Amino acid sequence: MKNRVDYLKLGLVILVFGFVLFFISYLFYQNLTKDTSKSITATVKYKADDYIIVEDVNNIEYKLNVTDDIDEHDVLSIVIDDIDDDVSPITANVKSIDIVSKTINFTIEDNKEDNTNENITNDIDDAKNNNITSTEETIPNTTTYSDEEVVSYVRNIDNNLDNYNNDSSLASSIKSGFVTVIDFLFYDGTIGNKTFKELSSAAKLQVLSMALAIDSKIEEYFPNYKEEISTTSSRIYTNIKEKVMEVYLDITVSVCQDNSELCNSAKEGLSNLKSSFSLTWNFIKDIAVDNIDKLKDWYEVWRES
Repeated sequence: MKNRVDYLKLGLVILVFGFVLFFISYLFYQNLTKDTSKSITATVKYKADDYIIVEDVNNIEYKLNVTDDIDEHDVLSIVIDDIDDDVSPITANVKSIDIVSKTINFTIEDNKEDNTNENITNDIDDAKNNNITSTEETIPNTTTYSDEEVVSYVRNIDNNLDNYNNDSSLASSIKSGFVTVIDFLFYDGTIGNKTFKELSSAAKLQVLSMALAIDSKIEEYFPNYKEEISTTSSRIYTNIKEKVMEVYLDITVSVCQDNSELCNSAKEGLSNLKSSFSLTWNFIKDIAVDNIDKLKDWYEVWRES
């Protein structure tokens, strides 16, 4: 009888030991197979030969070993794992990457040989390096801007919106800059004593693309702001998306009639605008209600983009 009890005790010990061993093995396996991947949406801040620096929506920077077909200011959707957050920027392995919004760089030709413009550009760069964010502070009123400097001004507003993060010190500058850009595009306003009509077609397309992004971010960060300023002004700031696309399509149709290289860039830019801002052909048709004669030409460039 005693031997039987001893055997039962031994069997129980073996059973408990086996269960504990199984449980430990299970936990170890789960830890090994646990998915540690993370999805982020981030903007490319810097591109080197063999890596990029991106910043996500929480202003966290990552250093990733990818460069193919990626440019500065592109917006990416990335799945990462093997994350090392003990270093800055954080490093990680890239499992997959998709381009959400592509920056299109149009070639801007400017035949002016004015050394003053070069000095102004240097002043802008110095202001950025010293974290001067007010767009008005970077525009001298006595010299006419080159195309590149107008584009730089608009890009600075877009960058300020990317860095806004509820920073009240940027709000006034951003709102003022938005009004300046819209007045420049549609109400004969000037940037650096230059009008929109005086820009090259390439510069116009680049400014229009950034204006669409600025308008979208203004709606996100400052809800009802466009409605508020429209009620206190004789100018309308609430239908910017429609107006920008109408002008963009008109310019694209024009350049595709006589400039094949810029035509390709314009169509590529249109393709990115379609995906970035969920533009549909029905939206375009609604714009053309009062411009039915334009619809056929618009459709040709829309279809090919």
